[in-house]
Amino acid sequence: MQIGECDPRCIAPTNKLPSLTPEQAQAHTWIPDSITWASIKEHSVSSPVKIVIIGYPDSNSQEILSSGQVSIQTSCDSFKKIVDSRPDNAEAHRNLGHAMAERGDLQHASKHLELAVRFSYEKDPLAMYLLGRVYADLGKFKRAVEIDLKAIFIANQMNNQVLADAIRGHLHQLSQYQ
Repeated sequence: MQIGECDPRCIAPTNKLPSLTPEQAQAHTWIPDSITWASIKEHSVSSPVKIVIIGYPDSNSQEILSSGQVSIQTSCDSFKKIVDSRPDNAEAHRNLGHAMAERGDLQHASKHLELAVRFSYEKDPLAMYLLGRVYADLGKFKRAVEIDLKAIFIANQMNNQVLADAIRGHLHQLSQYQ
């Protein structure tokens, strides 16, 4: 056997091999958007998360075409490798900073999140929000409020109401400490 070949003994006589067009194959492939990936990364830092993927023929159907699941755990090491290979990559610094914050390494987290904000030219409201949370945890409430206000403005410009609402919630929490 060669790589990519299927052993015919593993296929039941009733199985029919799929003959998908490229469009159908793409429709059966799940590619999460950046917000979904951010959520997966956020929740998988301290422990693995189980991602369940269910495929429907279209957005109005309840018929399940496919399903699957995978466990994912985010590793600081993988983010460090990316930062080392691409030191000016804003997303890599954001992900590493977030992972470090989740593990309680706030000093290093703030460093990487500050770099993420800088390398994104202050256009990444998620990095700013995460930095605001780290600043608050470090007791730097004034800086947390300043960065959160900028993040809300940018999130609103991007029509990202979910993130803007999360930042507003953080600002509300901060107002209770001042």
